[in-house]
Amino acid sequence: MICSRSDVFCDWLDVTCHPEESFLSELALFLAYHYYPVAFTKTGKQGNSTAYSVGNGIVYLEVSKHFHRASASGSSVREFESLGIFRDYVNVLGTVGHNVTRLDVAQDLYTDAPPFLRGLEERYPDDLFSFGRKSLRVTRLYSARALDRQLTGTWYAGHRSSARVTARVYDKQAEAIEVRGEVL
Repeated sequence: MICSRSDVFCDWLDVTCHPEESFLSELALFLAYHYYPVAFTKTGKQGNSTAYSVGNGIVYLEVSKHFHRASASGSSVREFESLGIFRDYVNVLGTVGHNVTRLDVAQDLYTDAPPFLRGLEERYPDDLFSFGRKSLRVTRLYSARALDRQLTGTWYAGHRSSARVTARVYDKQAEAIEVRGEVL
């Protein structure tokens, strides 16, 4: 199987802090300084959130009784990187004690997904995958691809588990067509 691959990139970043020592006001100033508009605000029982349009992505600033959260999509991270301000963004996050609560790391492989997924099935026939000493259950969510009826979809290791590290391999081309009607 011949394929090329992208560099590894951050595809989502969530950082939380304690409400008494929060980075949210500084982050709102940072986003305003760089002219990122508010996309929407939401008020609910659990707290309030404000979403900012950052390039093709979104940054959520969430206020809750127990924590404050900054949540950046991968597209917004790439926007910050392209402008040379990602380090400034994370420096604002680092001004107070915080926890990284979600970090999605991705790599795009430019290959046909069905044969790649069949290779994963052959390599892990017992549906167990391990990053370390503890095995994670493999879950497959497949459907027939409209083009040629080959099975494609998503292969998960640790899906809906309490594992700190999980993996997902999916057919991005099929997802783009199905969700956005976009042909890659």
